[in-house]
Amino acid sequence: MYYLENLSPQDFEELCCDILQSHLLIELERFKVGKDKGIDLRCLESDKSKIIIQVKHTPGSYGASHRSSLKKEYTSFLKHKHNPSRYILITSAKLSGENKKEINKIFNGLIKSDKDILGYEFIDDFLRNNPQILKQHYKLWLSNSETVSLILHNKVHGKSEDYLSGLLERKNYFVQTSSFSDGINLLKKKRTLLLLGDPGVGKTFHAELICLYYITKGYDFIYAESIDEAEEVYDKSKLQIFFIDDFMGANFLELFKENTENKILRFINRIQSSNEKYVIFCSRTTIFNSALQRAIHLNEKNIDKKKLILEISHYSNLNKAKILYNHLVYKKLNERYFDIIKNTKIYLDIVKHKNFNPRLVEFITTDELIEDSNDKEYLELVRYYLDHPSEIWHSAFENQLNNENRWLLQTLFTHGGSCEESVLEESFIKRVQFEIKNSNHVPTSSPYINSLKILLNGFVTRTISHSYTKKNTSTTVAVKNPSISDYLLSYFSGNSYLQHNTISSCVYFDQIKHLVKSNIINHCETAKIIDKILKNKLVFKSRKDNSFEEELLGLIFLSNFRIEFKIILELFQKCLSDIGNKNYQLLFDTLEYLINNYSVEFLIKHGLDIKNTFHVMLLNANDLDIIDRLIDDGSLLEFDVKAQFFVSPRKEIINKIYELCELEADVMLADDDDYYRALSPWEVESAADNVKCKLKSRVSDFNFINIEKLETFNINYDDIAIENEMRRNDDFFSSNSREGASDEDIMRVFSK
Repeated sequence: MYYLENLSPQDFEELCCDILQSHLLIELERFKVGKDKGIDLRCLESDKSKIIIQVKHTPGSYGASHRSSLKKEYTSFLKHKHNPSRYILITSAKLSGENKKEINKIFNGLIKSDKDILGYEFIDDFLRNNPQILKQHYKLWLSNSETVSLILHNKVHGKSEDYLSGLLERKNYFVQTSSFSDGINLLKKKRTLLLLGDPGVGKTFHAELICLYYITKGYDFIYAESIDEAEEVYDKSKLQIFFIDDFMGANFLELFKENTENKILRFINRIQSSNEKYVIFCSRTTIFNSALQRAIHLNEKNIDKKKLILEISHYSNLNKAKILYNHLVYKKLNERYFDIIKNTKIYLDIVKHKNFNPRLVEFITTDELIEDSNDKEYLELVRYYLDHPSEIWHSAFENQLNNENRWLLQTLFTHGGSCEESVLEESFIKRVQFEIKNSNHVPTSSPYINSLKILLNGFVTRTISHSYTKKNTSTTVAVKNPSISDYLLSYFSGNSYLQHNTISSCVYFDQIKHLVKSNIINHCETAKIIDKILKNKLVFKSRKDNSFEEELLGLIFLSNFRIEFKIILELFQKCLSDIGNKNYQLLFDTLEYLINNYSVEFLIKHGLDIKNTFHVMLLNANDLDIIDRLIDDGSLLEFDVKAQFFVSPRKEIINKIYELCELEADVMLADDDDYYRALSPWEVESAADNVKCKLKSRVSDFNFINIEKLETFNINYDDIAIENEMRRNDDFFSSNSREGASDEDIMRVFSK
């Protein structure tokens, strides 16, 4: 017995479409969103184009409410004069033979036969005989009475019970994606599955669903937090599926203790050598990658190349719409709020919003947000939290952290939200010392260690990586979610006391630069900081290999060059002479500032060697567009770049232009639709020849370039044609399973 009550109207219509396509052996389309005019499904085949199907999701025994609803349906249908050759009614209601006869009378001959009136009994029987349909609708096979019995009587214990008891309640909020079937197929082949993804994308839920699938096949479910726990309950005589969540996460540092890596590999090998066992691991992608770099044995065994990994990255817009719909329907909120979202079509904005994630959807559908809000206020709150998800962090930041915890998080923000732990600790200690001296702060014991422990519970991540080339290990601390940085930015804004204390305790140039880029420090304040640096009243360090001159010039650029001309020119020339360390874009921007604000005579008078400047800039350019701009910049100074460097070019200039032409050819081929779509060798060759012609025109200023000599055009046309065919198949899959949802598809989700 299948409990159709667990399906939303949207779910039920999709189920009926799948059932009837299989039952009638025809292809159906779901009718346009909006008032359906008595049509939910219709046949796409021209010779059967008048088959119309109406879907009614009204679970329970047939009664007066069903009778009234069908009468209205028939009256509405007649108004539109569809005149179908066949009309089929499918409903979730339980129907007897007498019920069908009554329905036939209501439709007054429109339904040609009682066989075209399909009720719950037909659906239940069809699903039992067609398990391939059932697998596409997880809410059904999870709510099947036999499945529920298997779950409730599964021989689980301890933590495993918590997972199973809660899952049946949570299942309605989620949607079935291709990752579920991909995971099943991968697990069948390898008996081991590693699910990767960012926090909140649904790794745990997908793992639980897959585990439930195997429970229905008679497997005992084992939830474990470590390999040791799993080994303790491993039983050769039983069918078992193991689930280890947050693999390499919560106990990340424990992973690298002696023998831990070998334990993992031994357990995986043990599972794969058995016909009665499966294991599923979950891990955040960043944690797994870091562990893989550090864990030598795992790397040597190429665990990432064993084809055990399935990465869950994001949901399609259609699946996002279903997630939102399910939260609105199954949380049993006041229907008024569902109507607000449906009637205003704000769901389109929610689904397409860059900040969409299931956790945010859960927040905007909570009673706490809804209570005491009228319609207008609720919509404003939804839009506000979509645009400012960082505000969700406000309560935790103010109520769960002490001053030292906040200072550590603020210090991390000044480093762009991520930096090496040694740099963070050094910067944080400077901040604490400032507060002790200037705010009478009394520090706690081990302020850095204790604050980091607190922040690791939700605000930051700590990642360890190993460099095999440098033979060292580094640790990076980063905000857990970008919205935390967004919140801190708003927290800094307008708080002059906080800004002063933060600026005064900065250790690195990068910290000041980030505060300027974030508009926390304005141009005038930046100029004052530069003046103090020049007078040695402020001293900052560089995190990179940049010279002091380059760091200072970068800060001057951020101040919009609000500093004395002689200093700018002096720094520019020093950076230009130090080719190995210079920041090309910074030098290019500074050169254009000088050209656009001072005359050629003035620049020459103050010592600018124009020819040498352009020679160095040309030799270090990274694309042809920069060359074009340098030619234009030279003309502003009455300096003919073409005549000086390209008429009788030196070898280094020829090599540079050839290098840039190779890059340009690569880009032009990659961007050419004909080359990308060519499916035969002659089509590939034709497209490549067209790109050559375009490139010849593009580099007409460089007569010394022979396009035919470019390595980029040494193309195997047969190989490219095969690659394009494979890519086309991949793109087709990608567009259907991930991206291909129009506004109409999304609106249809909310139309029922």
